[in-house]
Amino acid sequence: MKAIHFCATSKQGFYGLGKQEKLIETFQDISLNEFNVSHFLLHNSYDELISSNIDLNQLNIFVLIYSEECTIDEEVYLISRWIKTLPNSLIIHPPELGALIGNKKSTNQLLNSNGISTPYIYEGRATEKVFSNTLEGSGSEVMTFEQGTILNDARYNTKFIDTTHSFAGKSFFVSLRIMAFYDKYISTYVRCRDASENNPSVHAINTPLNKDLLNYLYSEIVLQNEQMLIDLAKKLGEILGPGFFSHDILFDPNSKSLFVCETGFKFDEIALRSRLLALKGKLLMDDLFYLEQKKMAFHFLNYVAQL
Repeated sequence: MKAIHFCATSKQGFYGLGKQEKLIETFQDISLNEFNVSHFLLHNSYDELISSNIDLNQLNIFVLIYSEECTIDEEVYLISRWIKTLPNSLIIHPPELGALIGNKKSTNQLLNSNGISTPYIYEGRATEKVFSNTLEGSGSEVMTFEQGTILNDARYNTKFIDTTHSFAGKSFFVSLRIMAFYDKYISTYVRCRDASENNPSVHAINTPLNKDLLNYLYSEIVLQNEQMLIDLAKKLGEILGPGFFSHDILFDPNSKSLFVCETGFKFDEIALRSRLLALKGKLLMDDLFYLEQKKMAFHFLNYVAQL
């Protein structure tokens, strides 16, 4: 048998990071024995973890929950180092991976070197339109620069991918988010933003509460390219290793190409689910409300069962 441990830090906890809201609760409704798992435990801090009674005669899988979007909490490294001293142990979301994917430039370079399409990184002078973001963090101020602009190389500067789609006489910037465990595809969600705002950075909070718009974009982009998205999730998992991920994707409607712009640890899509709650039952991407956490848990437990 095996045991699963969800490990948080004393500063960040299990909630409030935009990482997970319902996944751990989902485990309470699953027969773990079917997956050769004896139980799962929650550890709220390093001190709590090292004082817990862990059966070292069975395989213990430790899932670290923390924010990788800024400097990683030193407690995460303490937890990781302690787990590495244990026999029969496996870490999901090691801080070394978190530090890598927490930096947009290093993520781009890693994925591109492994054959994944990513926006071209510019340094020095822009030779075409450029999208500029901070190297780390989410929701920071973004800028676009025209050809010939001298760029600040301390920022994440990439070729601007025009994702605009038209609906009912208006244009919208569009971003896709693939949810996956390891190399197993869970779902893809559509987020969008009115192009008249002149800001191509798309987040849940910008997404209009318009079911017809969202269903149109989902049909036109996700459903018509779903196998490409499934294949992409598989390739990304093979590169990054086991983990709960959200992969942010730019779809170029002219070339029909997918570009990975960011990736991160994420157990469920809290922000978009909260934003679109009023549309529950009316969207084609209804996994957001009903199945996402169950699919995540199922694929994770299947992976554990095969260890």
